[in-house]
Amino acid sequence: MTCCFLKKRTMLLNMAINLKYYEDINSKNIFKDYVDTLYQLRLNYPKTDPLNYIAKFLLNSLYGKFGMIDLFPDITILDNTKSNSNFINKHSDDIIDEFLLGDKALIKHISVLN
Repeated sequence: MTCCFLKKRTMLLNMAINLKYYEDINSKNIFKDYVDTLYQLRLNYPKTDPLNYIAKFLLNSLYGKFGMIDLFPDITILDNTKSNSNFINKHSDDIIDEFLLGDKALIKHISVLN
């Protein structure tokens, strides 16, 4: 079944674009040969061998990209002054972390779709 992540779907709906969902009845396991080949490499080489590590890395990379959520925090660098209180007040619910770097402040926050 094909779908969009919620953030992208919301953005598309705000742009008045119609989304159509469909289920591919004739779907196939398109990665079977790829996974089988890399898994066989892992079985043929000891864990200390670089080929085993490369095969493991490629298998994990394939799996990870499909389960990944594309909501990454934004990072904003501000002058470490009281004049930046507007930014802090605006993003108070969205701020994940704050680092003071001398006369600068690094703010990690989540962007919210308008």
